[in-house]
Amino acid sequence: MNIDRYIRPSNLAAIALCPARPTMESAVVEAEGEPASSEVADLGTDLHARSQRAIDSWKLCQETGERGALWGDAISLECSEATEAGIDSWSVFCLQKALEFVRDLIEKHDIHPDNVLTEHRLDMASLGFTQGGTADVVLVVPGKLVIVADFKYGFIDQGDADENDQTQAYAAAAAEMFQCDRVEVYLVQPRAEKPYRFTGATYDADTLRANRAWTAAVIRRARDPNPELEPGYSQCLYCKALLRCPSSKEFVMRAQEALELIGPPSDADAWGDLAGAAKLALKWGDDAKDRVKAHVVAGGSATGWKLGNPRAIRTITQVPAALQRLEQAGMGQAGAEALSMSLSKLPDEAADVIRDHITEKLSEPPLVADKRSKAQA
Repeated sequence: MNIDRYIRPSNLAAIALCPARPTMESAVVEAEGEPASSEVADLGTDLHARSQRAIDSWKLCQETGERGALWGDAISLECSEATEAGIDSWSVFCLQKALEFVRDLIEKHDIHPDNVLTEHRLDMASLGFTQGGTADVVLVVPGKLVIVADFKYGFIDQGDADENDQTQAYAAAAAEMFQCDRVEVYLVQPRAEKPYRFTGATYDADTLRANRAWTAAVIRRARDPNPELEPGYSQCLYCKALLRCPSSKEFVMRAQEALELIGPPSDADAWGDLAGAAKLALKWGDDAKDRVKAHVVAGGSATGWKLGNPRAIRTITQVPAALQRLEQAGMGQAGAEALSMSLSKLPDEAADVIRDHITEKLSEPPLVADKRSKAQA
């Protein structure tokens, strides 16, 4: 059982709360296999690759163009290609904002293109990790400052940079790799509410030293032969062992029993625990349902359940061009309403105008109750 695979910088906060999480995840994945990636995860991977490509394209252009003059072209080109590939307009907006933020950092600190590093591997052995971490962007002012930017293209708010355990580990590793005692780390999450999209933290020699000691202590606890299981919302929500972990189930059941036997919580902490337990119960149900569905899709059977009919999903590609065409046809208002609510609101005559901008695909079939199957059983 290889628990080191699950002791990663991105899991540090959860491991600090539940030291046994890597052991549990390793055991479950070894027994059941790695779960399939989600569409959201695949989209994040795609946007990360586009971010790297845009920045590397800008760096390449510096060999022949005026330094800094071609940023607009690099960002515009990557965003246009993302739109043509069918990436939704909100995600393209997030890509643009993330790239503009990095551009501004580079220009603010006058970073030479050779010192702009993308998808840079950080050696984190001194912190206790057997596997290194990969920083999305590293900017270096030799001997003075290292700046790390971490893209978060998902839909979940990751908090602020100065409270994020992953970014502080990156800061410590970057300081050691580039022999610098001042590091700035920025959390770039364009989907968050506007005030929280770009947050930063600055680390000096003292805070870097304290962070190294804390990180090493967390990892030592996780590698203990009998690590502690400490269930809770934050550490359990995305744990691969959620469905198999007895402690997470007990956490939910205790909250339910307390509500039934004792009554409503009496303080804010207890209300928070109840909300966390309720959310975990929903997550447990969703994960269990997904497993049943995957079993049926693969040809298995589940008494009383079957796959329903998929529905057609229509989306608009190259949104700006489609809206421009509708405006020219005097149907701009109809297009705006359809995009803000549902494409089904688009009148047929308007749909005909932008027919080549509309794609249609079938959704996955839903899992639905099968009364006939249950009756026969």
